[in-house]
Amino acid sequence: MRCKKCDIENREEAQFCKSCGQNLCVMKECPYCAEKILAKAKKCKHCGSSLDEEKVKDNGVNKAIELKSKISDIANPGYNTCKVCFSKIYVQSGV
Repeated sequence: MRCKKCDIENREEAQFCKSCGQNLCVMKECPYCAEKILAKAKKCKHCGSSLDEEKVKDNGVNKAIELKSKISDIANPGYNTCKVCFSKIYVQSGV
């Protein structure tokens, strides 16, 4: 991998340039949660979504619904969220 700053060739697995110390990691945005991840990532470390290109195209709406549900569950402990209408469903603990 060639450094964009000093044009020195580095090992493919290198994270930083051996000459100038420039970060060599190429980042991209997760299509589901918009967090920055490595461009070669196969799974998002933030939301857990698969980043296989075919699955991204086919599964975008389902993943968005799933993520909205996860966020709602975290923000509202003691409640589950309906996967269809996102209404809150109270869950009694210990039952």
